[in-house]
Amino acid sequence: MLIIVMGLLVALGYTFMGMTSQRKAMTKQSVNTAEQAMTQNMTRTGIEFGINELSENPSWEKNSKITKTIDGGTIEYFWSDIPSSNNIKLTVTATVNNTSNKIFATVSTGEAIDLSQIPGAMGVYGDGTQVQINGNPPQIDGRNYDMDASAPNGDQDSYKSGVTGINSEGETFNFSGNSNEVGGDYIEGSPRYNEDPELDGQVWNDEIANKYVPSAEPYNGDLGSRSSPKIITVSGNESYGSSAEGAGILIVEAGGSLQLTGDMSYYGLIIIKGNLKLSGSPQIYGSVIFADNSSIDVEEDPEGVYSGNPDIRYSSDALNNVNEKLQTSGSETKLVSMYN
Repeated sequence: MLIIVMGLLVALGYTFMGMTSQRKAMTKQSVNTAEQAMTQNMTRTGIEFGINELSENPSWEKNSKITKTIDGGTIEYFWSDIPSSNNIKLTVTATVNNTSNKIFATVSTGEAIDLSQIPGAMGVYGDGTQVQINGNPPQIDGRNYDMDASAPNGDQDSYKSGVTGINSEGETFNFSGNSNEVGGDYIEGSPRYNEDPELDGQVWNDEIANKYVPSAEPYNGDLGSRSSPKIITVSGNESYGSSAEGAGILIVEAGGSLQLTGDMSYYGLIIIKGNLKLSGSPQIYGSVIFADNSSIDVEEDPEGVYSGNPDIRYSSDALNNVNEKLQTSGSETKLVSMYN
């Protein structure tokens, strides 16, 4: 009998020890589950912290980590660039004891740009605007070119006007020192020249040109590239040429002057409030728009012999590239997506 009782006590002891071990394991699992849930909730709180920081602290530098203590754990977050995008990436890590969770978020910090309303290769919006041609005229073509193409893309439904102006062609273009006349074959498009007395230069300035100025960088010798377009303002007298490339939105302010020379190429929208000078064979894919009292000079070289042939070609391809890769600044910072 004593042996049986002792055996039962031993068995009960093992059972108790097993139950204790199992309870500990279950408790640990419950704690881990709770901590995982906490870190998941904390990472989402960290996304909110990051978005608020981006909205309220423009001096927050890229890859600069911020750490906050909350609910017995820590939240660490920072932002970084997304290649070929104007959106940014937030990285958030939440830690409670030995449990961590990381989440990423794509965040938009600006308003999308829409250049779909561009009238064609050239728009002349101001009553006081005149295109002054001192050499051979540029070839102005609204038949829609892909970037770098030497011929229109063939989609005639996408063709736009060569020139749209508030005044007649004769009032818009002033030829000097050459035999070209109004109605010449330097303009192509559908239609070739579109006279639209309803064009409103002030509306254009308010809704388009002035809209982009707050997001612009002052010119410092860099006009962007197709992979990384920029919004640039020119307020002084500047020159850009050789075999350089530029892309984005280029705004020549009233009183400013930009000379494009050599065989450089620009892809996007050029807004002229001051003066644009073309010499050599620069290629512009996109559109050039003139506001009130602005001007363009197509110049001879210093020896007085015109060489080269600048081209202004309407390109929805170039404008769409700007739409996709640029945003204006100063708009509401918004969450685009989250992922682990």
